[in-house]
Amino acid sequence: MLSISKVLKKYNEITLVKLFVNSLHEKLNLNNIYVDAAKNHNKKFIKPKHENIYDFELFAPKLLHTALCETPIKIDYEIICSATKITNYNTSLSCLFLVPSNNISNSKLRVVNPIQIIDPFSREHIKSTFDALENTEINKYEQNVKLCSPNLTPLIVRVVDTLEELDYEEKI
Repeated sequence: MLSISKVLKKYNEITLVKLFVNSLHEKLNLNNIYVDAAKNHNKKFIKPKHENIYDFELFAPKLLHTALCETPIKIDYEIICSATKITNYNTSLSCLFLVPSNNISNSKLRVVNPIQIIDPFSREHIKSTFDALENTEINKYEQNVKLCSPNLTPLIVRVVDTLEELDYEEKI
């Protein structure tokens, strides 16, 4: 597991994002995908290259067919998350922003609510809404939105096993 204290030596402030996969149908697969994605994301702190450590992409949990602007397409990502802003001196709860991914401009989708604020006390599933510019589909595990901190600090991502772990306070 990535050491927060080591990361804080390089960055003055980070945001720890904890994700809990709360899927009724795909819990194991979706959990494994997020665990792998979090590991790959957190490895970027160790590599000497400067890679994107400031956002984390979410995965559509199932295939969705869309039709041209008939009704908005709502995606429930089947995850619940919490965020903690961490400095060398203190920790505090933080909200997160849910924003469109870079690849959305190449798709046939538009995000209806382009910037969402995820409240630090929310224990609701993360969701987003799209409309289609033409008939298309959203593939299972497609990435159309991402999480980022309000002040764009680097994110460390951890997938937790229980909902209660979202509320555990991190020690520096």
